[in-house]
Amino acid sequence: MNTYKLLIDTSIFYLEPYKVTIDSALIEYFNISVGGRVIAYQDDREWEGMVEYQPDWAMEFRYYIDLNKSVQRHIAPDINLGRKEGLDSGLPVGYSFSKRELLQAMTDNNMNPYTIQQYLNFAMEALKNKYRPYIQEARKDILKISIDTNLNYLGMDKPMISLNKIQYFGMTSGDRIIGYQDEQEWEGTIESQSNLPEWYRFYLDLNTCIETIITPEVYKARDDGGSIGIALGEKYTKIFVAEAMIQDGLAMEKIQQYTGLSLLE
Repeated sequence: MNTYKLLIDTSIFYLEPYKVTIDSALIEYFNISVGGRVIAYQDDREWEGMVEYQPDWAMEFRYYIDLNKSVQRHIAPDINLGRKEGLDSGLPVGYSFSKRELLQAMTDNNMNPYTIQQYLNFAMEALKNKYRPYIQEARKDILKISIDTNLNYLGMDKPMISLNKIQYFGMTSGDRIIGYQDEQEWEGTIESQSNLPEWYRFYLDLNTCIETIITPEVYKARDDGGSIGIALGEKYTKIFVAEAMIQDGLAMEKIQQYTGLSLLE
C-alpha cells in the first residue's frame, strides 16, 4: 500500500494549530481514506501520520493530520528542492487538464471566446501567484521542467515542450532550461519550428544538451512533487475561474455548470 507524500502548510488549520489541514484536492486525487497513512511535508520537515476528519469543521479544514501524533523527520535539502521542482512543473499540467474541461463547458454554453480566455488567463495568474513564494527556491538557478521523450514530432531525441508550459512559464525559443525525465536531466536551449503543428512547435534537442544522471531519491522527490502539482493545479484552476465568475455576478447555477464544482469552496 502506498504511503502518499502530501504538501501541507502549517499555517493553515482550524482552531488547533497542530491539526494541520490537508487540502481536499489531494485526498480526492490520491483517493485517500480517513485513517490512511500519509507523509505530510513542508520545506525541510515531514510528518508521518494518519489522515483524520472532523465533519463539524468548516469544509475546507475537515481533513487534517495531527502533528502531535505523527513522527517528525528532517529531510535532505536535495529532496526538499526536488519536491518543489516537481510541484513547479506539475502545476501547469493540472492547469491544462482543467483548462480543457472549462473550455469545453464554456464553449458549449456559447460564452464569448474573449471572455473565456480572460477567465483562463485570470486562473493561470492566480495559480502562479498562489504557489510562487513556496517554489521560489526551485527557480533560483535555472527552470527545471518535466519532459517525456515519447511525446515528440521529430523523434525521441527532440521531446516537445507543451504549449501550456511555454505559456505558464513565459518561455520562448532560445531560453535555457533543464528538462528532466526519470533519472536523467538535460540542460539546453528551447528550440522551435514554425512549420510544426502548434502543440509540437517547441522542443528540446537532446543531442545539443548537457546530460546529467540524478539520484533515485531526487527523481522520486520530483515525481512526488509533480503529482501534488497536478492535483492542486487541476483543482485551483477551476476555483479561480469560479471566483472570477462570482466577481462578474454570474448565477451560482451557471458557475457550477461551467466549472463542475458541486460546492464553491
